[in-house]
Amino acid sequence: MNFRLIIICLFISSFTYAYENQFVMKTGFIFAQTKYNTLDDDDDDISENDKEESSTYGAYTSFSYRFKRYEFGLDSRITLGKARDLDFSYNNNSVRGSGRIRLVDITPYLRINSNSFKLPKPTQDYISDINNNPWIVYFKIGPSWIIQTLALDNFQVSGDLSQDYKITYESFGFSIGLGVEEQTVFKETRPVFFEVSVSAYQSYKVSLVDKSDSTAINILSERNSEQAIKTFQLIFIVGMTLF
Repeated sequence: MNFRLIIICLFISSFTYAYENQFVMKTGFIFAQTKYNTLDDDDDDISENDKEESSTYGAYTSFSYRFKRYEFGLDSRITLGKARDLDFSYNNNSVRGSGRIRLVDITPYLRINSNSFKLPKPTQDYISDINNNPWIVYFKIGPSWIIQTLALDNFQVSGDLSQDYKITYESFGFSIGLGVEEQTVFKETRPVFFEVSVSAYQSYKVSLVDKSDSTAINILSERNSEQAIKTFQLIFIVGMTLF
């Protein structure tokens, strides 16, 4: 009798929300396509050909508190990649070249979960390892802050500059995401999720830093938001719940 009761409870729980009213820690792998305008002083002359793209890869972490239908949390994304044809100008000096790009962003978010559902039977049969678990669709949105570091490798310079630079700029914007997540009775079983998110930013501070001396921070130039560097990201995340 007890065994039958357990089976019935598990069956019912498969159509309800899992691990409600708990803290949740998630991690994942990121692929991001980033598009941004060139780093020129004059934003009025930027055309479609002046916008640069780069592919970046990295790690995703999220810490949140989950209610039945809602989740409040904090996302952190760190991605690395290559960028080329970068432009930066300051004090009548210009820098143009290629380099490595690192993006770090922090996003507090609100997430809304759908009702749980079962995958179609053909799909269940194809992925038999997880066909007993329901899934949910979720939508998330929140303000986002990002700092991007562009370490210049090969470049051309006009003016009196040394040979080792990085461009750092801070931007503020927003991020929205849509995903699906496996529902399990206990979060310790490590349910997986898949997410696509879109982020848009505009810079409010830009710095050109001489990094030739690793023991000192030498900021050569710093600009405010009048430079208006705009960044757009399309992000794919595959991950799981850690605890």
